[in-house]
Amino acid sequence: MIGICLNKPDQLILASGSGLKPEHFAVDAHKYIYMAMSYLVEQGNEPDPISITNVFTDEKANKAIEEMGGITYLESAKLTPYLGNTQMFIDQIKQAAARRDIYDKAEAVKKRMEKDADSGVNEVISAVESDFRDISIEYQVSTGVTKLGTDTADRLKQRLMTPMDVIGLKTGWKLFDLATLGLIDGELTIVGARSKVGKSTVLLNWCNKICIQDGVPTLYIDTEMYSYEQEDKLLSIISGVPHEEIRTGRFGVDTEAGKAVDKVASLQDANRELKEAPLYHVYLPNFTAEKIRALVRKYQVEHGVKLVVFDYIKLPSSDSNLGDKEFQALGYLTSALKDIAGELKVPIISAVQLNRSAVGKDDMDESMIAGSDRILFLANRVCMLRKSTEEEYAMTGCSRHFKIIAQRMGQELDWTPIKADSKNWRMEMI
Repeated sequence: MIGICLNKPDQLILASGSGLKPEHFAVDAHKYIYMAMSYLVEQGNEPDPISITNVFTDEKANKAIEEMGGITYLESAKLTPYLGNTQMFIDQIKQAAARRDIYDKAEAVKKRMEKDADSGVNEVISAVESDFRDISIEYQVSTGVTKLGTDTADRLKQRLMTPMDVIGLKTGWKLFDLATLGLIDGELTIVGARSKVGKSTVLLNWCNKICIQDGVPTLYIDTEMYSYEQEDKLLSIISGVPHEEIRTGRFGVDTEAGKAVDKVASLQDANRELKEAPLYHVYLPNFTAEKIRALVRKYQVEHGVKLVVFDYIKLPSSDSNLGDKEFQALGYLTSALKDIAGELKVPIISAVQLNRSAVGKDDMDESMIAGSDRILFLANRVCMLRKSTEEEYAMTGCSRHFKIIAQRMGQELDWTPIKADSKNWRMEMI
């Protein structure tokens, strides 16, 4: 495999696309050589033997390559003829790596069983299942080549028998659902707004409809708020009890929002609904694309997640000073979200901050997206949320307006009034 990539560096793209990672190699020297070749190609350089040996400053890596034979070994490997069998070697390396991981995990389980005499049977079995499920997630292959036209007749027949206005998940915003056909597997939907306008609240209201009301398993990856904070907001949305009263405990006294006995009963019902809903929340301020992908795959396998919420597209806390590279980082994150949606066949909804040019504007366009043009390029649709003008508020009584500014497929949706209750976070498209 090393020789093939030395001869034809473009095969590194095939290897990477097939999920081959440095850690899949059993020999340390091969791990470092593969890492060095990948780095050189990414930088636009030729992965020749001399360049490979000059990549690392780490003594351990250089020592491993040198003990394998150094430049002499690399030059001899380059003599390996290319026979067009790269995929075969990739599969063999990954299969061997999977077997090693299974063996090592089995040994670890064996030692744990010898020492652990106190855990219950269910706990032990659950832990073992989790151990081996992680290996399954790591090595499962979901990509393949499909002969187009093979299943189209059956699919068309099924659609003919069960026609629908909305084929994806319904957000509860009827005009939006009709314009988009719903949130469809593999699609990335982004809501843009200025700070404190309500972009995260839009996502939470959609979650209330899709997950809590319709029972669709949902993973909510949050970069801003803790689980208990989102629980309070959801309880307010579900029950209608003012959020402030939930936070302060004043739902237990009579107020202008209602009698205490009624509010307590509403919150009890709301809490039951929330507890029974398949909604999984994680607070992840220091996120990476790899962490997001691993979380989605894990919860898809374990809990059958069919919707992913990422709140929201920004720099992670650890990378807040990237300067001019910020746009590239935001574009990379958006690309990763789109890839995850496509690979795992789930719809992903997210939000993004609009830049200062959107302040006080009655109309908005893609130039106001904070980040990069790649966000607009990669997303299946980009929507905007803004505060209503005085005239709009007088005519509709709604404090927010929502619009789809761009989407690949579907109908147009111009500025549409959104009734937003600032006390209980409920949002409704009128």
